[in-house]
Amino acid sequence: MPLATRLALFLVLVALPLTAQAQSGWQPLIERLAADGYDQARLQTIFSDPRAEFLEWVIPKKSTHSEAALDYEQFLQDESRQRAATFLDTHRSLLARIEATYNVAPEILTALLEVETRLGNYTGQTRTVNALASLARGGMDDKANAAAKRQGQWAYKELKALLDWRPQSGAELLKLRGSPFGAFGIPQFIPSSAAAYGQDFDESGRVDLFSLPDALASAALYLQKHGWTPDLDREDKLQIIKHYNHSTPYAKAVLALAERLSRGPEAE
Repeated sequence: MPLATRLALFLVLVALPLTAQAQSGWQPLIERLAADGYDQARLQTIFSDPRAEFLEWVIPKKSTHSEAALDYEQFLQDESRQRAATFLDTHRSLLARIEATYNVAPEILTALLEVETRLGNYTGQTRTVNALASLARGGMDDKANAAAKRQGQWAYKELKALLDWRPQSGAELLKLRGSPFGAFGIPQFIPSSAAAYGQDFDESGRVDLFSLPDALASAALYLQKHGWTPDLDREDKLQIIKHYNHSTPYAKAVLALAERLSRGPEAE
């Protein structure tokens, strides 16, 4: 047997116990999903993949996360405002078509996506299935505290929504990356929102939240379905934006940035 072949075989044999250990750790979650009607062979394919890592750190991170502690003022600074203004000018035609379809102003959508992902420049690096599966599995632990159990129940529902929304192979599912809390794409949708509001605006044949037309249209539909109309007063607009993220500082930052974009540079 050639040396290269023997070396490759050795590496496979070394990796097998690690793969088996990982699969064993996921087994309670696999069994729960299978009991809910998900294909066991597909689940085994996903959770036996070496990329299907249990992220223990996301459990305390989720339970201690505080929106109030985040620096939303940064989105009213020159760098953020200039990036948003440039985006608005560059994509004015697309934004106008979306406004005509969903009745949501370009400035609001631009501000929303600037605050979410810096207009798609940072969408997150955590594998979405790992984030949700880890939170769900952590909540199933007998020693899990009340917060971990609550977030585990939420994550389990979102994991099912992810499996339903992207019924491709396990390998393709494991390519999807986003925030540590299961949101992904330019608009940072969780899977249930992607299923409910995702739009194929570029008519590619599938919803792709990393595609700018789909991302903008999906965010616009989300706002529209939660009651957005152009004639709302400022307080009502804030409340609708808070459906997107249940944070008052977040909503105020989005609306303030949108208002500055509407006034234009001459008002600065």
